[in-house]
Amino acid sequence: MTTIYQFDVERIHTGASREIGDRAGVPPGWARGPLPALSGSQVARHSPVHGWVALDSRPAKPAAMLAAQRAAAWERIKALRGAVQAGGVQVGEKWYHTDTDSRVQQLALLSLGEQLPEIQWKTMDNSFVALTPLIVQQIFAASIAREQAVFTRAEVLRAAVMASDDPDSIDITGGWPARFEP
Repeated sequence: MTTIYQFDVERIHTGASREIGDRAGVPPGWARGPLPALSGSQVARHSPVHGWVALDSRPAKPAAMLAAQRAAAWERIKALRGAVQAGGVQVGEKWYHTDTDSRVQQLALLSLGEQLPEIQWKTMDNSFVALTPLIVQQIFAASIAREQAVFTRAEVLRAAVMASDDPDSIDITGGWPARFEP
């Protein structure tokens, strides 16, 4: 067995390693060892000619590369923001849809107030609930609160990504409001 080591787009060792057969091919983004001994802020960089070499520190990324990584991370955050926003809103024990069509219908029902006719509303678990003016108000209030929480989380992540020299290292998947899980 042979140990191989993973490297990132700058060919810097990521810290990951694994064993492969001695005759197995090395997958892209990985290289055979050995790694040099490192201390302090040193990092190992893979050179196709010299193998793994020690550098005193991680080299600064070119501004264009860093800007592209930040922009790509922001696009991933926006996509996740949209998916989380569409993940429904919980009122009591039930989850209600938050897609655009549902929100328009809920807003129309809210405008009816006490004149709301008896309506059976399909929830995200495919059960039906008899809507009342109070439930419609709660759905609307929960939707606004959720929208703000989702927006705030996205902005916190955006600020972290834009301030980071390694935007790909930021976990953008945590800290979002709960969403309906079937």
